[in-house]
Amino acid sequence: MDRRPNDFALIESMLFDGSLARLEQHLARLRSSALALGFTYDEARLTGLLEQLTGQLPAAGDSYKVRLLLERDGTAWTEAQPLGPEGSCDVMFASARLSSKGGLARHKTTRRDLFDRYAGLFTALNL
Repeated sequence: MDRRPNDFALIESMLFDGSLARLEQHLARLRSSALALGFTYDEARLTGLLEQLTGQLPAAGDSYKVRLLLERDGTAWTEAQPLGPEGSCDVMFASARLSSKGGLARHKTTRRDLFDRYAGLFTALNL
């Protein structure tokens, strides 16, 4: 899919270990960002996409990082990535600070310039 440089999608990442952890909170955050940024938001459709994806994952055993991505026009898709053994996690605190005043820093988006500096880490924490 071609994207213009200013285009981006909203992201929600969730833990799946037989069910999606904190699904209602994740959907509430996504809904809030979508409304603030003028994105089309159809919760029934998004929930259906998540149910379709998680229905294909094992109900027990492995854990997965499930991502839900939403574009401005309402186009959405899901991804699942297996997580490593329980308890194994590298954590790094980023040296750069993000301002939460305005802009996209308050929203989880595919604009990941700052995070790309820490490639190779599963997640970089920004405080």
